[in-house]
Amino acid sequence: MNSLPLWILFLVAVGSQASEPLVSLNLKRAGSLTHSADLDTVSSTIYQYLHAVYLAEISIGSSQQTLYLPIDTNSGDTWVVGSSSSCPPSSTYCSFFNWSLSSTFQDVGQSFSLPSWDNPGTLAASGSYGVDSVIFANATFESFQFGLADQSVSGLGALGLGMIFNEQSSAQYANLPLLLRMNNITKLDSYSVWLNDVHSSSGTVLFGGIDLGKFSGGLLVSDMHPREDGSFVHPNISITRILVRSARTLVELVIMGQNSTNTDLENALVYSVIDTSAVESRLPADILLPLASIFGYSSFSAEYNMYTYDCAGIPSQYLIIIELEGKLSIAIKASQVFYRIGDICVLGIMPTDDYSVLGQSFLRSIYFVLDFENFKVGLASSYQNSDISSIRTLDKSGIPTSLTGLGPPIETAATTSIPSEPYETIPTPATTILGGASGIVVVSSADGRRASEWIAGLTLHGKAMAAFCICIVLLL
Repeated sequence: MNSLPLWILFLVAVGSQASEPLVSLNLKRAGSLTHSADLDTVSSTIYQYLHAVYLAEISIGSSQQTLYLPIDTNSGDTWVVGSSSSCPPSSTYCSFFNWSLSSTFQDVGQSFSLPSWDNPGTLAASGSYGVDSVIFANATFESFQFGLADQSVSGLGALGLGMIFNEQSSAQYANLPLLLRMNNITKLDSYSVWLNDVHSSSGTVLFGGIDLGKFSGGLLVSDMHPREDGSFVHPNISITRILVRSARTLVELVIMGQNSTNTDLENALVYSVIDTSAVESRLPADILLPLASIFGYSSFSAEYNMYTYDCAGIPSQYLIIIELEGKLSIAIKASQVFYRIGDICVLGIMPTDDYSVLGQSFLRSIYFVLDFENFKVGLASSYQNSDISSIRTLDKSGIPTSLTGLGPPIETAATTSIPSEPYETIPTPATTILGGASGIVVVSSADGRRASEWIAGLTLHGKAMAAFCICIVLLL
């Protein structure tokens, strides 16, 4: 696809407008450890900016250079941008790892090339693989392999939490979730994710456990779906039905699945990759078009590769209900999937002729657990804005099939009242040069189209940002 991904559009929004609240975040303290004696857990704070990227703090090398990397549940590779790389001309911020400052860094002699999902045939990043010491929360790894990019589109890197089968290395290696298991920090190569509400201030990624306080109803446990050759690459689930309900008119329209208004889609089955690094979700065009039409789209933007709307005309009383694995229905408020860009609103779902993706626009309403040892996935309705926590440790037996969340019942009936909520707004990008810090270069661009490298400079220079933190909790 040649369009600009929505997560980049969000990062364009980093601005210095006086109307934006000033948020001062101490980067050195952002990842400070908090020990919970009663649960024997250790948590590390990470940040999500502009409702676009979830960032985790890690320290690399003998010099303990601190980097903030987007959490990526799809890719198995962790990768960083080397200091020999230049900041892309259209980027707003860049952060680099200077390997020459670390006496423990070693080049493993393998090339690193990360294909671009949005521009097939091109690379999102390229360089070589290296090994160095890494500190993540309470865990210290003396030999942690990662990609070291000397060229990248974004300049920010990623913390790869996906399957090792989706690593770009010629030889598979233990990535972060597997290393936690191999070092007995967790008892299962697994983690659960609670992204919470689009307007909320907290969420959780829990390695080696499940938090019963973060979902409602029963936890559906299902097999991950292999490729035709039987191999596993992406954590995925099947969408078996999509419908829209209106609380105001009591009308229900089935887009795909049983009783669909389109007979060609009545038996449709869509396998979707679970990807927290994607702001937008992606569906086949023939399924997305009738869904987009219900909300009365104004046009289709080739620039954004998204349907656009008059913000004043979007009815907030709609529920989008997706059925997963033929058994679990997830109700998603319309306000969770629309975003404002300037004077227009866009539906946070893109058409695709390749992989279907469950991105943040859907995942905020889903509590999910990934078990890479048994190739299982646990799914439930997210209990958004929950202040309850009841953690269940996972062991090698995998995800229990009889777990029930502590959240209230999720109402999916047509009479459900959906509050009108403000759509997420993308402000104007900044145009000033901000300066830098040790191992970090921070630049602001007038174009701002590739504004994905910005985390470190924000707090050092008191940028105006909206932020919230997510706790990554590692069960011992």
